[in-house]
Amino acid sequence: MPGATLAAIEQISEANVRFHQTLWEMSGQNRTRASLISLAVPPMILRNFRKFNDANLRRSLAQHREMTEAIAARNPSWAGAVMRAHVEAGKAVFLAAAAQTGQEAA
Repeated sequence: MPGATLAAIEQISEANVRFHQTLWEMSGQNRTRASLISLAVPPMILRNFRKFNDANLRRSLAQHREMTEAIAARNPSWAGAVMRAHVEAGKAVFLAAAAQTGQEAA
């Protein structure tokens, strides 16, 4: 998110954490939820959001909207597919940024 202020990034990050925490609570899978909560703490998410560009953010928000639609439709297969794509997309952004940082350091 080039040009975004730290306050704006923090606000987006906090909304993202609330969205994901709501999904975790709805899942009813306590063990999975506990693992995810310990991994996806706000500072980590904030750090990852700093690596997002506008296209990454638009895709992430579109996936959140689609996840909401899948839940409203009570379609767990659709919701699972969206969440897997969401996680993989976020992972790709993180790994690309890490690789670029490693290349810059070399």
